Amino acid sequence: MPDVKQFDDKDEWMAECVPAMVDEGREQEQAVAACMDIWREKESQADKGALEFDMLLTKADKMADGRIRWQARANTGQWDLEHERFDPSFWDDVVHNFSRVQEATTKGEDIGLPVPILDIAHYSFRLPADKRNLARAGYPIKVWKDGQALMAQGYFDDTPLGRAAAEAASKRPVTERRVSVGVWPDWGRVELTDDGRRIYRGRRNRAYLDHLAMTGHPVDPGTVLEVKSMTQKEDALDVLGLEAASLVDELEAATTKAQPADAVVKAEGDGGEPAAEAPVDEVPQKMITLEQLQNILSQLFESFKSNLDERLGPVEAAVGDIAAIKARVDALGASETEKVKAAVESPGGMWWDQLVKASVQRRTAPVENAGPEEKKTIPDDPFYRVFGNLAR
Repeated sequence: MPDVKQFDDKDEWMAECVPAMVDEGREQEQAVAACMDIWREKESQADKGALEFDMLLTKADKMADGRIRWQARANTGQWDLEHERFDPSFWDDVVHNFSRVQEATTKGEDIGLPVPILDIAHYSFRLPADKRNLARAGYPIKVWKDGQALMAQGYFDDTPLGRAAAEAASKRPVTERRVSVGVWPDWGRVELTDDGRRIYRGRRNRAYLDHLAMTGHPVDPGTVLEVKSMTQKEDALDVLGLEAASLVDELEAATTKAQPADAVVKAEGDGGEPAAEAPVDEVPQKMITLEQLQNILSQLFESFKSNLDERLGPVEAAVGDIAAIKARVDALGASETEKVKAAVESPGGMWWDQLVKASVQRRTAPVENAGPEEKKTIPDDPFYRVFGNLAR
């Protein structure tokens, strides 16, 4: 998708934008309308500096029933400032699992996945499970893929935090309505490129959305390139405003745990000044707890086991087929005559008496619904195939 900031002429912009929109799957008329909207927005924001479109809370409308609805572009799918990006197949899995959670919720079922929420500054990752909703300002009702981007739509809660978030979203300029994603990836589908970049992929329906967060400093390159350095509390206040300080203080007081090690939060970390760049010959060190290390290893082992099972499955099935075919061949290889001959030649003695006794029993046994002249034998009995005269 071309960057509108690089165009000064509307016709040149439309000539580049419309084909790009069509390539992303939009109809021609939709592409023209969308590109015109982007150009008009640029013109209306010309006096406010560079225009940004990605990771924005694009709509905050009041419904007839009083609820405030929001819509957001949650991620562009492009390379972000952490040298990572989400592949469209990743969003396929996220959308799929979002639908599963929605369906399970309507049935009152628990499928082991969280119900996504709209929170403030990713506080939900730092709250214990029973207090997670303290950070909830709303909830998504719809998640979908738009080309390489992830889109979402939902409502603000009618709570103090939800009303503060809705007010902030309604009053602030569009370019200050940032949102970010908190997701759990499929670690078995993470690809590391030759230049050290990371691509999150899907196609096994294991990636899912934990929450969307209103934040002042996402890391998607489609937003402001100057990344602010601030604490989580400062980020929340930057989103809601100082008038919501008491609400943010409640979140701070409730936080008791660190962000999960195996979750992915697409926002800048918690704090302080940006770290100085390490010399080229130094490798930056990162300290992790034993619990975080165990979680990482558990994810790696589970992913390795799953990949190994998937690869060995066809081999095991083939081995089972070979054994079954061999058994059938072995059964066909020995005729009934050979089986009787083997029984006769086997050790144990008295085999003749046993055969004669069995024959007499068969001949003297009454036959139902048969006339006096009719004799019935067991045609499939291998004995009579060898000693046919005993049947008469």
